[in-house]
Amino acid sequence: MGWIAGIGVGYGLTVLCPVIGSASLARLAAGETTLEALEEMRSTTANALRATSGILGTNLLVGGYMKFRKALGIHPADNAPSWTIAGKIEEKIESIRDPLIQAFVEEFVDEFFDSFIESGYVFAYELDAQLAAARAAKQPQVERQIELTPDKEAPDERLILVGDEADLKTQIRETIVSHRLIANRDVGQIVGQPAEDWFRAQPRRRSLTILFSERPMPPWRINKAERTRTATYTIPDPKVNLKWDQIKRAAKAYNWGRFRVTAHLSNGRQMAVYGASPKEAEEKLKELMELSTCEILTASTAEERIRHVKLKKEAVRMHPAYGNLLVRKTSDDTSGKTDLDGKTWKSNHVRFALWTKDEPSNFSEIIW
Repeated sequence: MGWIAGIGVGYGLTVLCPVIGSASLARLAAGETTLEALEEMRSTTANALRATSGILGTNLLVGGYMKFRKALGIHPADNAPSWTIAGKIEEKIESIRDPLIQAFVEEFVDEFFDSFIESGYVFAYELDAQLAAARAAKQPQVERQIELTPDKEAPDERLILVGDEADLKTQIRETIVSHRLIANRDVGQIVGQPAEDWFRAQPRRRSLTILFSERPMPPWRINKAERTRTATYTIPDPKVNLKWDQIKRAAKAYNWGRFRVTAHLSNGRQMAVYGASPKEAEEKLKELMELSTCEILTASTAEERIRHVKLKKEAVRMHPAYGNLLVRKTSDDTSGKTDLDGKTWKSNHVRFALWTKDEPSNFSEIIW
């Protein structure tokens, strides 16, 4: 009971202690005191002579108290009743008739005060240790600056580190380990290159594909047997709510051939258009890109010179035939396609005619 009382009082004191007082400190001190209490109980059980030492200690305290009174010149009257706290407690204990209960209460009182005082010593020790740590933490640290050369074969590569001595030791180790980890790798070269060279296109959410045919209208065969030549161009990220007249105007007939114009777009994609001449190919590319939200960053022109006879692109007049719009939207339906980010996409395809003079009826069904 003495240990329990001591732990309770000490716990409250450590919580209220200025500067370092906290629940964590109280738990730490209480834990140390509990361990000390367990050790004390084992020692008490193993050594029955502690009762004798307790009596001797009490006699010494009483004798010292009497000498102190005599030194002060206090002499009690001969007829005055003798009254002390210890005497009153002893009288109460001796008044117990049951010898077993009397022995239990006597040992209980002695051990209570002993364990209470010892628990106070433990708490005082823990408080002193925590106060010393708090004072050490508040002492101003000297800020230092060092120049670190991770690789002695590259003396021009130097790093400047500034901070407290304790922080610098940790930072130096981490810097050397990081340098050794990536020293022989091309991570720095990749990071140092322009972002435009490594930009990757995002998944398509909308795309407009336009099919050109050698014939201006069906049937799409020559002499009912031979298929006509076609050219297909996919326009990335088309504008929202395009009108059929806008698409028809951008996809007007033009001369197709062996000259190829390739454009690098602002969304990271490319688009190529073939024409009978470099100028015609470039003009058709610009007309089709008017339907897109992307911008042309660079464009290059090339000519096909060496190609199989059957695959040569002879100049021919191409006419708009069909348009195909693909729109992908996020959906809660699990039947759609799921990307790496866990999003489910549902696709909507709409094919509409461009060879007609008037807008087809199904064009109004498009949901951009």
